[in-house]
Amino acid sequence: MSTDKTTYSMILCSLMSQSCGQQEIKQKDFFQESGIATGTWSRIMRGQAHFQIEDVRSACRILNCSVGELTSKADRMQVQLDKKEGVKVVSKEDLKSEGSPAGALIAGAALAFLLLRLSK
Repeated sequence: MSTDKTTYSMILCSLMSQSCGQQEIKQKDFFQESGIATGTWSRIMRGQAHFQIEDVRSACRILNCSVGELTSKADRMQVQLDKKEGVKVVSKEDLKSEGSPAGALIAGAALAFLLLRLSK
């Protein structure tokens, strides 16, 4: 039986995207002001990279929240994803070592939808 998987950084990306939308921050402006490269963002959303703490701090500055607020929300979402959706949070290294038969990496858009649904 296949298990859907995500990474903690993917959860952070999705939460940041939701926050940008709620605050009407354009993606282009977010990337420019935070200093996060779009290529890095894309690799994170595919489970191929992870956030550096300074990137998270920069993003939180733009989103008017603390790192603690963002990670607390991500922690709650991680628990809910596992409990209600059966989505496991793993490291990018675990994804590489497991290979594709061990489970499917949930797509960024699907993850964003699940997080939005769980946050209501």
